[in-house]
Amino acid sequence: MILYFQRINVSILIVDPKFLADMGLLTDTAGQGLLMTLFLLSYSLMNILSSPLSDKVGASGVILAASFVAATAVFLGGVVASFTALLWIRVFTGVGQGLYFPAQSKLISNWFLPDERGKANSIWAVAGCVGPIVAVPLFTWVITILSWEYVFYITGIVGFLMIIPIITGRITESPNHNTSWLQDRKQKAALNNSQKMQWSDVKDLLSTTNIWLLVISYMALLSLWWGIVTWLPQYLVVARNFDLKSMGIAASLPYFTAGIAMLFGGILADKIKNQAWIGVTGLFGAAVCIIIAVFTKSNIVCTLLIAIGLGFNQLYFAPIWAVLQTMLPVNIVATGSGIMNGFGNFFSGLAPVIIGFLIQITNTYNAGLIYLAVLGLIGSVANLILAMNLKRRHQLS
Repeated sequence: MILYFQRINVSILIVDPKFLADMGLLTDTAGQGLLMTLFLLSYSLMNILSSPLSDKVGASGVILAASFVAATAVFLGGVVASFTALLWIRVFTGVGQGLYFPAQSKLISNWFLPDERGKANSIWAVAGCVGPIVAVPLFTWVITILSWEYVFYITGIVGFLMIIPIITGRITESPNHNTSWLQDRKQKAALNNSQKMQWSDVKDLLSTTNIWLLVISYMALLSLWWGIVTWLPQYLVVARNFDLKSMGIAASLPYFTAGIAMLFGGILADKIKNQAWIGVTGLFGAAVCIIIAVFTKSNIVCTLLIAIGLGFNQLYFAPIWAVLQTMLPVNIVATGSGIMNGFGNFFSGLAPVIIGFLIQITNTYNAGLIYLAVLGLIGSVANLILAMNLKRRHQLS
């Protein structure tokens, strides 16, 4: 939840005329999109480059370093005086959060059995929706009452709170390092912590078709997520004529539907052996909802369709991680997570700036929404192929 405070603060700030004026971005929608894109690009590159680190040295120490770097960068965002300096703040925020994600996936793989990982992934994923639900109205209020700088100060200070559970020993590497974990649950965990990643494992992983189908699926899922998260507040104000107060409420709605969908997706993932079918349905449903939303005249119906569409999209968020964590040996889960999350975020990181560019050259937000819908359809097809591959693999085993 705290990480999403740090990620989406600029989505609210680009609605604030004072912030845009201070940064010289009043008419530069591509530049506005670049604030999210640079974060996502540095985040994705760090996912790829640092992913073996958690497999080699352990996840808890990596999470400690990641939390400190991200919180420091965000806090300093409140003192920058130029657009260029703010871009560097976004880059270093991405570096910190990019270190964090593979380590988190490693912890889930260590602590939970395959038939529990869907719910485990959905719980932390829902926190990613609770963050924006709180952040959108909170940051809107902060901007109105105080100033845009305080959005960075608040998210930075809250980010430092993430360090406390690690320092106090509440976050540990596995059940074997936590005396509060029940003994019988330790035995069920069936961990093999003696296994270490070998570079030959990475080579084999990169030559596997299914990992790249997962990457394509995740590219589509995250592009829909980041495209909507970045541009929805401004879309509602500029294209749909919402005032700032009503925007704060309306822009929170998709996070409610996404949160509910992620919980349901996590439960569903633990009941279905071939979770890739959830992705076929989820990404197709998201694409259809967005296409209909583009052409509806009712502002309320449009907002509801986007909310439902994001719910369809996020239905697959927990299952796609369960697919990865079950498909890979425990010794390369963090590496595989970094590859999927890294490439997925690298591609999806282009979505905010591409949408901003499309808005700039067409003078309409519709082109950006259609771009997202097309990606959803591509992701649905990739999952269809993946589902059939996993079915054949299961039959052979």
